[in-house]
Amino acid sequence: MPRSSIGGLDIHALLPKLAARGLTRIFVEGGGLTVSRFLAAGCLDRLHVTVAPVLLGSGIPAFTLPEAARIADGLRFEWGVHNLGDDVLFDIALHRARPAVCEASA
Repeated sequence: MPRSSIGGLDIHALLPKLAARGLTRIFVEGGGLTVSRFLAAGCLDRLHVTVAPVLLGSGIPAFTLPEAARIADGLRFEWGVHNLGDDVLFDIALHRARPAVCEASA
């Protein structure tokens, strides 16, 4: 598998290889680091974030991205909310956008 110079998968090299095998739509399910790498690379069309009313302790970050010094460096998006019993699902349309703070690291 293609690897990036900072560790992990080289997403921009991996996606064309998957497409060549007919996999043009993929479902990425993973922890904060995996999702953050796809987000930083600008390779997510949609992001689903579920919030559940359960406290489990300090936990781990949902996203691992460079820190934005200004709000303008963040990523604004359109989103919808869906109730899932006691949980809430945020359906975020990203259209392969990426946070401005990730542009410099490309």
